[in-house]
Amino acid sequence: MKRQYQSLLLKINLVILIVNGFGFCADNPFNIYSKISKYDSLLTDGLLRYKIPGAAAAIIQDHKIIYKETFGVRNIYSQIAVNDSTIFRLASLSKGFTSTLTGMLVEENLLNWDSKVIDFLPDLKLSDPAATENLTISHLLSQTSGLPSYAGTDKLENNISYQQLIQDLAIIPLVSMPGEQYNYQNVVFSLTGDILAEITNQSFEKLLNTYIFKPLKLRHTSIGMDAYLQEHNHAFPHIKADSIWIPTTVKPSYYNIPPAAGINASIDDMIIWVKAMLGAYPQIIPDNIRKETMKAHIPTEKASRYFGKWENLGQTWYGLGWRVFEFDEHTLVYHGGYVQGFRAEIALDLYRNIGIVVLMNAASPLADNCIPMFFDLFVEKQQ
Repeated sequence: MKRQYQSLLLKINLVILIVNGFGFCADNPFNIYSKISKYDSLLTDGLLRYKIPGAAAAIIQDHKIIYKETFGVRNIYSQIAVNDSTIFRLASLSKGFTSTLTGMLVEENLLNWDSKVIDFLPDLKLSDPAATENLTISHLLSQTSGLPSYAGTDKLENNISYQQLIQDLAIIPLVSMPGEQYNYQNVVFSLTGDILAEITNQSFEKLLNTYIFKPLKLRHTSIGMDAYLQEHNHAFPHIKADSIWIPTTVKPSYYNIPPAAGINASIDDMIIWVKAMLGAYPQIIPDNIRKETMKAHIPTEKASRYFGKWENLGQTWYGLGWRVFEFDEHTLVYHGGYVQGFRAEIALDLYRNIGIVVLMNAASPLADNCIPMFFDLFVEKQQ
């Protein structure tokens, strides 16, 4: 394993050079070449330090790939290398796909962001009738349902059925009325998929394929556990046992809430997704949809573990399926994902039109640091 990583350090091409791209212009004020070379070294060193079995990373600027690399192996036992088409679980990065899909149906006038959930899911009940009546789709996507953080997640972890989880929302005491307070959710967020299926008479999976996967030509992106297992070129989840990474079985529970955590994708497909979220394909995903999902909706606490590694962070919010940061006086859009044996990280600098995505088949402190260390490098002053 160590020899595999060391060989990467000896590669002549540490980055993919786009010779006519802004990133490598002689007068580039951000000196992107040297920064990406340094980032590659930091990322590779981190993967070595934590002995991460496998990973993939990419950086896109002005809709061009300026860095792409794969690291290590899909399975520590088989030693088959991760490549550009290897699929990883995205976990909560799925939320950005869900909010985008919702926006596309809003664009078709099938619903509104402020449509009431009860109009589509009349059997839904929260513990307060007024909250049930006033809960909107925007509340679901912005994590402002009024329920306490991670409502139902303990039962989800114990493989309680999704239908039972939704019924149990009626007995969970609220901490606020909808729209008043941020509290992160997975189960409640996934009601969005039920609504979209209800108004279209199509499954959430089919809608994603029709509106996003196929138009963007995401050939190695799928939804659900069966699709993950059927793809031969998938990364295996790894956990620590006596300080050694070992492959483990795929955890099925979060596949039961696909709008929140059920999507799988390769680094090549995530590059296309980053481009799309930076506005490269307005004919597929109109700019007004992107801007609405990435708008700050509710303040979040900076004391959260999500922000501990960020040195240049200002205010923080949640948008619709995205976290929204004030970073270096500009807007940064971000989300992280975790499910047993996988970490996924994505961030977009909307001002500089640059995005980064990192996928790993093991969880470690490096996952918390890999995005902020890039942006800290990116904005640091010339020495």
